[in-house]
Amino acid sequence: MRKRMMAGALCLFLVAFGVVSGTQAAKRDDDAKFAEHKAKMLEQLDQRIDRALREKNCVQSAADKDEVRACQQKYREDQRQERDADRQERDADRQERQQLKEDRQQERQDKREEQRSRRDEREERVKERVERRDQTTL
Repeated sequence: MRKRMMAGALCLFLVAFGVVSGTQAAKRDDDAKFAEHKAKMLEQLDQRIDRALREKNCVQSAADKDEVRACQQKYREDQRQERDADRQERDADRQERQQLKEDRQQERQDKREEQRSRRDEREERVKERVERRDQTTL
């Protein structure tokens, strides 16, 4: 009885340790993704601040309405180009993720087909053995 309890406790400990280790590894991955995302966000904020400061300087140095309007148009166009570039980057990322998803699906399908093929081969070998055994017993 005591041996069973010790074995059960040991199994429980090993299972719990495995779960904790897996959780910690997942947390490290999440932390790395968070750090990467945070760095990207900070970079984008710095770009926006820089653009706003350049636009502010342009407007401050403007002498009349036409120059102010020119500053606004220039920075609107810059903003539009950056937005288009961001959109293209997102689309490229989306296509890459879609391709990875399709590749994983294809790999799983290939694996299933390979498993079916091996299973069919095994079944065929078993049938052959049974037939040979039946022929030898007759």
